[in-house]
Amino acid sequence: MSLPTTEPITPVPTPPPAAVSVPQAPAKPEAVQTPEPNPEDALRAPGLKALEAERERAKKAESQLAAIEPYKKVLDGLNKLFTPEGAEQPKPEDLIQKLTERLDQADRKAAVNELARTHGITSDDDIALLDAVADPQQREALALRLKGVAAAIPPDPGQGNHPGTQTPEDAAYNAFFPDTRK
Repeated sequence: MSLPTTEPITPVPTPPPAAVSVPQAPAKPEAVQTPEPNPEDALRAPGLKALEAERERAKKAESQLAAIEPYKKVLDGLNKLFTPEGAEQPKPEDLIQKLTERLDQADRKAAVNELARTHGITSDDDIALLDAVADPQQREALALRLKGVAAAIPPDPGQGNHPGTQTPEDAAYNAFFPDTRK
């Protein structure tokens, strides 16, 4: 759009005060040329607004993408962990489901091992039995029962540092062949 050019204003000398000036007819103003409307000018303001809106949307999308990028790396790592090579890529929801299941299993196993350790249960069969019980309260009750069974078994008196009572045959043998380890 071109603006109309104006010529510089030249100062008009003022007549001396004594002289009477005759009013002149007002000068006919020059016709101001109005530029013809350009069809591109009509679209310029809305077009600029649309362009600015598009640029703002693009900046927002780029910032959102930059924020998501670390999560994509984590998802790719999970994908490698849970998907065998050559297999079809699962959905992210499926990967999250598998991870949740594994974490639940690990938490349950840790809770069962802690319960067994607390009650002094060392048998692998008893620990597997505790793991088979889903309800934590029932698992606790079973651990108390298993602890009672383990405590009720009397120790073998023949085991340990003190020998049991000697039979007459052992006494005769020890008389001829004394134990020199003492």
